[in-house]
Amino acid sequence: MNTLYSLLKIIRPYNVFLSCITVPIAINVYSEAPLLEWLEKDNNIVMFCYGLLLVFFYISGANTINDVFDIETDKVNKPNRPLASNLLNKKHGISLFVFLIVCGIFCSMGTNINTIYFSNLIILPLIVFYTPIFKNIPILGNLIVSFVLASIFLFVQLLTINTIVDYSLFALAFSFSSIREIGKDMADIDGDKRAKIKTFSAL
Repeated sequence: MNTLYSLLKIIRPYNVFLSCITVPIAINVYSEAPLLEWLEKDNNIVMFCYGLLLVFFYISGANTINDVFDIETDKVNKPNRPLASNLLNKKHGISLFVFLIVCGIFCSMGTNINTIYFSNLIILPLIVFYTPIFKNIPILGNLIVSFVLASIFLFVQLLTINTIVDYSLFALAFSFSSIREIGKDMADIDGDKRAKIKTFSAL
């Protein structure tokens, strides 16, 4: 039971919920019809389910791999995290990450071709390489996290109308996320310095 709870905790369910709830809200904005009407058309309900699950799996995977690479910093900044507190071991975290990403790739195949390309050729590499590479680059790491979070608004446009015609909500979410990420860096400065991670606040 403790292991199951820890596996749930490592994906950060509250953050995942906020990302997932953004999908139907954004569909109401970008589709030609309200959500319920849009779902009734063609095979949209199936594509919606795959798209929603894709967001769930990729955001969960991003949170999981971040904890895997941040074990040492979390021992200072967030000692109650499952890996930092030894409730889970690193193998558990890696196995869960691989499972989530494989599920996400599978779900992407139930969407359309532009969504597949966007999620697997742009978002997935950023998720995989963020913590081991980009997080150690001041400002760039913050911008990448903000891009991934805000990209849901681009993703939903590809899912619903198969193209991107508006960047306003993306830009707004990107701006707020960037401010939030820099603030989080400031709160995590002690652990980042200990792990020699060169975030903006640890310079």
